[in-house]
Amino acid sequence: MACDLIEGQFVEIQRLLERPSAAFSDAQMFEPDARLFPALREAINILVLGAGGLGCELLKDLALTGFKNLHVIDMDTIDLSNLNRQFLFRQSDIGRPKATVAAEFVNRRVSTCQVTPHFNRIEDFDSDFYQQFHIVVCGLDSISARRWINRMLLSLLKYDQSSGGTVVRPESVKPLIDGCTEGFKGSVRVIYPGDIGRPKATVAAEFVNRRVSTCQVTPHFNRIEDFDSDFYQQFHIVVCGLDSISARRWINRMLLSLLKYDQS
Repeated sequence: MACDLIEGQFVEIQRLLERPSAAFSDAQMFEPDARLFPALREAINILVLGAGGLGCELLKDLALTGFKNLHVIDMDTIDLSNLNRQFLFRQSDIGRPKATVAAEFVNRRVSTCQVTPHFNRIEDFDSDFYQQFHIVVCGLDSISARRWINRMLLSLLKYDQSSGGTVVRPESVKPLIDGCTEGFKGSVRVIYPGDIGRPKATVAAEFVNRRVSTCQVTPHFNRIEDFDSDFYQQFHIVVCGLDSISARRWINRMLLSLLKYDQS
């Protein structure tokens, strides 16, 4: 039975996109606009990689959120052991391609969405194929496949030649939303390929400064040894997240050198 589009089905999503919300406190990150929901429905193409345990959930959630144009790639076929957690499949589907069955199920149940299946490896497609998507959502269980799609999205970046070819053109960035699960635990992260190769300190500072307007983070793309005692003297507290024993020892010696003693 299909879930036909009814009036007000996506009203909450429309409200979120069309008016200011505490969910988006930074105007640089998000600006409400009545044109966003029609764009979400008609203009945004999303690629889902994997139609397994995580991929089934992703396809269902994206379809019911209002996204209309979805593609899914999976090279695997349905096995009996998949049925306990991959809820888009039934026993009669055993042996059939996961991507095909998942697309058929979503298309049948959510008439406002069109899922196009690809019973392939992700490596079977070239850059022209990946170029058509605005967002890639990853539900893969392979490290090598994750590395491959990361390299592909990096290869799609275009650079502004007026800046000497060092600044990425925003329209060429394909955000990668990467998720994974293990037992009852899960994690998700958003990767912007244009940030690859940029200083970690700079990217982290920009992110916090955008999201927390009451805070000002100043980045330093340097070794800790590049600064003298006058630099460290200005701080009241030093919080250490280093993974190097020698660096820890260095900062310990530096802080010891800042100690002053009462001569009386």
